[in-house]
This record gives sequence, structure tokens and C-alpha cells, in this order.
Amino acid sequence: MWKISQSLYSLCLLAAAAVGLGDPPHPAEASRLPTQEAATAPSSPVPKDINGCHGLASPFYRYWNKDTSDRYYTTNFDDIGYGRYGYVLEGEAGKLVDSSFKSCGAVELYHYYNKASSINYYTTDWSQFGYGDQGWIYQNTSGYCFGSAVTGTVPLYHYWNQKNNRHLYTTNYNELGTGGYDYGLTGIQCYVVP
Repeated sequence: MWKISQSLYSLCLLAAAAVGLGDPPHPAEASRLPTQEAATAPSSPVPKDINGCHGLASPFYRYWNKDTSDRYYTTNFDDIGYGRYGYVLEGEAGKLVDSSFKSCGAVELYHYYNKASSINYYTTDWSQFGYGDQGWIYQNTSGYCFGSAVTGTVPLYHYWNQKNNRHLYTTNYNELGTGGYDYGLTGIQCYVVP
């Protein structure tokens, strides 16, 4: 199916160029990658026992805005629901745990927003922007994840698109592998519940 998608994409490029429409969005920007889980109804937080702690793990919803090519992630489904403000629900990028896991090694996943470029960014490194720096405005703590692999977690991969300065986070390595469609793998942001 992926080869068909690549061929179809190449055909779209040729057709768009022939009629002067420019490039269509890359498949990674179209929210319909063959490896992407279909957007489903919101799920509730689930109880988890990880690394000696007990608490809740909440879905980390992933949204995409076709107009800005930005992605927005949240554990609060009511923020955007199935879609709002140009964003559409793509699915989940794993689950984040609550603060009861801090004593077992969980770290905060900070959410920043850059108003000038309409970009959302997520990091576990507070020293990167603190309460805000270089145009980045601290929004909130999205939830907690683990800085290293622990039983019951999977990597949350971070990709960066240097062409349009956009960020993508996924638990599905096969979505972009080491990189593709102008996205490069920057590394593992943290470890989340699958």
C-alpha cells in the first residue's frame, strides 16, 4: 500500500505541476498515512502500574492543521474535540501519565507555542525555554513521561521539518523511520504508555 501511496503522490506532483497548482501536501502532512492509526472516539484515562507507581495514563491526542502544517497535542480532548481552529484529530501519540509517577522517574512534558510562526513544541527540557524565550511561550505541562525506557512504555519519537520548522511526535517509528518528507528524526523525546 505504501508503494501505491508513493506512486499516487508522484502522479499528483506531476498533475499539479502541469496545471500550475504547485506541490500538494506531502503524505506525512495529509494525516492519512497508511501507518497512522485512524482517529477514533476519545478514550478515558486508564489505571497503570509502571516502575513501582500507580496512577492514570491519559491519551495524548494528536491534531494536524493543514493550513499551517502545525501539529497540536493534548491530553484534554475538550481542547479541540474532533477538530476546531483548523485542526483535525489524527489519533493518539501514546498516553501520558499523571504526576503520581514523578516519584518513579516520570518527568514533565512541557508545551510551548510560538505565536509568530504558529508552531507548537513539546520538550522535557525546561532549561531550553523556561517560562518563555526566543519567541516561545510556555503554555502548560501536557503530562508526564519517562526520560528513559521503563517496562510498559514505548518511545515517543520527535521529528523536525527544517523546511517549514514544524515538529511531529509519534510512537510509530514506521511512520517516518529515520526521516522522510523533509522531516528528520531528532531522537526520542521521552517514553510514554502505548
